[in-house]
Amino acid sequence: MGSALSGITRSVVDIDLLSVDQITYSEFIMSLASPSCTYVFTMSPLEGAGIIDFNPSVVFAFVDRMFGGIGKTLSTERELTGIEKTIMGKIVGRGFKELERAWQHIIGLQIKQTNFESNPQFIQIVPPGETVIVISLQIKMQSSSGIMTICYPYLTLETVISKLSAQNWIDKNKKMMDTNEYALNVRRIVPVKAEMKAILGSATISIRDLITIKPGDVLKIDKALNQDMDIIIYDKLKFRGKPGLVGNQLAVKITELT
Repeated sequence: MGSALSGITRSVVDIDLLSVDQITYSEFIMSLASPSCTYVFTMSPLEGAGIIDFNPSVVFAFVDRMFGGIGKTLSTERELTGIEKTIMGKIVGRGFKELERAWQHIIGLQIKQTNFESNPQFIQIVPPGETVIVISLQIKMQSSSGIMTICYPYLTLETVISKLSAQNWIDKNKKMMDTNEYALNVRRIVPVKAEMKAILGSATISIRDLITIKPGDVLKIDKALNQDMDIIIYDKLKFRGKPGLVGNQLAVKITELT
């Protein structure tokens, strides 16, 4: 997500994981600043909704940067204006795309914003006593820093919670790396040319016959008329095939992989 925010703000944005906590929903709401910059989103096909909250200090730094400033924050607390909400909406939309990418190794999600609220006390996605997973991230810019918080209700993640183990994540990443490495190797070897030999057959003759052999003589080889010929790649038998013609050129039709 850091690279995406760097691109849209045209400045260096670093994001560090601060904590992952399991608390009640009421504790999470009370921890948010007011006025806030809080978005509610759905995560189809998962049921329920999640919350992403930006600390006011980082919100106004983003807005200042988008207007050509250096990313300074405001010393006074106030709600966002209509123009500032529009700017943050574009940044949050980009953030949702990055969240979808982060989840794609576990489950394909379609994240959509459903609500914006400046007073977190008015947001009720689950009962106050329900357990939620809260992920706190620190956003650092050139002249300011702040906290971004993502809240997932436990009930929403319950169907995929088994896939969130560290071992499962390692296995998914290893599989993806193996797939990427295979594709990279394929691209590397495609231009390489390999020597191929189609062996019609072989025969053993005496030295006497070798000395007296002349044009027009017939040699009997060890292949029957209807038997496939061997196709050799780098001295290894890879295929078998039948000889023929393509236009005026001799050719071999592959009949078997060895």
